[in-house]
Amino acid sequence: MLAWNTLRPRNAAPKAVQNLKVGRRQGVFRLSGFSEGSPQVVAKRLGRKEAFREQVIHNRVLRHLPISHPGFIGLVEEPQSNLWWIFLEDVTGENYSPKNREHRLLAGNWLGTMHALATTYLASVTLPDRSHEYYLRKMLIAYKMIDQCMSNSMLRKIDRQKLKSILTYFKDVQSIWSQIVKFCRGSPRTLVHGDLVVKNVQIVQTHEGYLLMPFDWGTTGGWSIPATDLAQNLDGTISPDLNSYRNAVNENGLYLTIDDVEIIARIGNLFRLIASINWESESLEFEWIGRSMENMRIYESELRDWLRNFSLS
Repeated sequence: MLAWNTLRPRNAAPKAVQNLKVGRRQGVFRLSGFSEGSPQVVAKRLGRKEAFREQVIHNRVLRHLPISHPGFIGLVEEPQSNLWWIFLEDVTGENYSPKNREHRLLAGNWLGTMHALATTYLASVTLPDRSHEYYLRKMLIAYKMIDQCMSNSMLRKIDRQKLKSILTYFKDVQSIWSQIVKFCRGSPRTLVHGDLVVKNVQIVQTHEGYLLMPFDWGTTGGWSIPATDLAQNLDGTISPDLNSYRNAVNENGLYLTIDDVEIIARIGNLFRLIASINWESESLEFEWIGRSMENMRIYESELRDWLRNFSLS
């Protein structure tokens, strides 16, 4: 590991490197087998923007808050590739389960504390905007992509019907967008993870008790109302307990009613659906669309239900 040796030249090399996730240009590895007592390390190979964003979030915000988080070790450029390596303490523990009430209570308390206290850094730390405007752009891009891909010969009749329904629902969402914007502008902006799904969270047991450890902040982290982090009962979301969240927010100086929190979470469900549809729409122009359409059928149903139950009061 040349990057690790550059960062910590006096440390012994790891005795084992475990491949956790590998793509064409990015990857995640676990380094272990250091001297006794030394923690394992996670090495992530990322694009420049994602790597520096993760560094900023850890070093400029998270490390100053009284919450659990992986320790950020360092950042190293990979020569002639425009890629970077970031190194963090490994937080392998128990998998998070939204079916576990204790996990959801823990998540609500952690998020409420983080969201309330991170507002202090809004003016001094530069991070991407993840507000309603960000998701409106994603929705418009997805609409255009789906519309353009309707001619894909691999689409079945039922597939086209589902995609047309999504386009219709997007128009319905646009018709109420001004109401969403009005509510968002009256809600507090703070640091958001943006992709709090179970694969990005671990529960770690220490002598102090169980700790929530979210990771992978670099891709979707930024400033916004805390909507996406509070999304409820969508596939993969951690679905934090909203009463626990409300209590923690209020205890840390950011007053919200339970009605406020529930509306923010409701908007978070919409934002997550938009992001998911946007992601899958990028695959519709290709030949192999089976997995994408399987997911699109789920999103079509969830978006329909969201609109059916829409209310900001």
